[in-house]
Amino acid sequence: MAVMAFQAPSTSLLGSSSAAQRLSMTLNLRTLHAHIDSILLSTLFFTLLYSSLAEPLSRYLIPKQWASFTPQAKTDWKLRVVSLTQSLILGPASLYILIGQFFLWEPRGLIERVYGYYELETQMTNVALGYFIWHFAMMVKEYKKHGIQMVLHALVGVGCMSGVYVPFTATMTAWFLVYEVTNVPHNIYRFLARLGKGTSRASVANAVVWIVLFFVFRIVWGTYATVVYMRSTYAVWKTPLTLEALGVEEYAVVERLEAEGLKPGNIGTVVMALTMLAGVTLASLNYVWFYLIVKTTVRRVTEMKGRKAEKEKSR
Repeated sequence: MAVMAFQAPSTSLLGSSSAAQRLSMTLNLRTLHAHIDSILLSTLFFTLLYSSLAEPLSRYLIPKQWASFTPQAKTDWKLRVVSLTQSLILGPASLYILIGQFFLWEPRGLIERVYGYYELETQMTNVALGYFIWHFAMMVKEYKKHGIQMVLHALVGVGCMSGVYVPFTATMTAWFLVYEVTNVPHNIYRFLARLGKGTSRASVANAVVWIVLFFVFRIVWGTYATVVYMRSTYAVWKTPLTLEALGVEEYAVVERLEAEGLKPGNIGTVVMALTMLAGVTLASLNYVWFYLIVKTTVRRVTEMKGRKAEKEKSR
C-alpha cells in the first residue's frame, strides 16, 4: 500500500505551502501544517486580548480600583483576564467533546484513542496551543515575577499540546483540557482577592463552586481519565501493531490511518515513561491542590464568622 502524506483541509490557507509541510515533516508533527493558521490566529487573539483589550475593559468595569493598581498589579490583572477567557473557551468546548465521545459518537477503540485524528478535537487543541505559546512568551517576559516554574509550566503545556499533531493521544486531549472548567472560579477568586474581597460572602460562595467543580472534574473524572490514559499508552507500548496482535478490527484502523498518511508507530520506552510520569504527577497535584483549596476556604469561613461575632459584641 502506497503511503501518502497527510492532506491539509481546504480551509487551511497556509497548510498547502511547502514551507509549512517541511516544518511538519521536520518536527514529525504530521498534521501541524493543516492547523498552522488556526494556531497563529489563536496566539494573535490572546496577544491582542492582553495588549489591547484587557486594560480598556478593566478601566470600564473597575475604574477606581484600576487607577489605584500598581503597574505590576495591572500586568497581573491582565494576565488573569486572558486566563479567564481561555478557561471560558476551553472548559465548555472540552466538556462538549467529552459528551460527544461518551454519549453521542461511535465508541473508539485503543488505536483510535492513541493514534486517531479528529478535526474537532484538533481545532480545540489549536486554541489551547495558541494560548500556551502566548503564555510561554509572557512568562519569559515576566520571569523575575513568576520564576522558572511558570516558564517550565508553559513550556510543558506547549510540548503536551504539540503531541496532538503527531497525532498521539489527540482524541484524549479534551479529557484533560476539561480541567479548565475549574479555572473559571479560580480566576474569579484571584480577581476578588485583588479587589480586597477575598473573605467576602461572594468569595466564599465562589470557593464552594470551585471545590465542587474541582472534585467532579479533577478528582473523580481526572483520576478515571488518568488511569485510562496510562493504560492506553502502556497497551500500545507493549503491543506490536500487527494483525496477529491487534485483531481484525483494531488493525483495520491502523490500515486506515496509514492510508491517510498517519501511519501509527510503536511508542518508545522513553515516551511511555514520560506519559506515565506526567499522568501520576498531574493526578497527584490535583489531590494536593484540592486539599489546599478546601483548607483555604475553611480558613476564610472561620475568619468571616470571627468578624461577624466581633461586630455583634461591639453593638
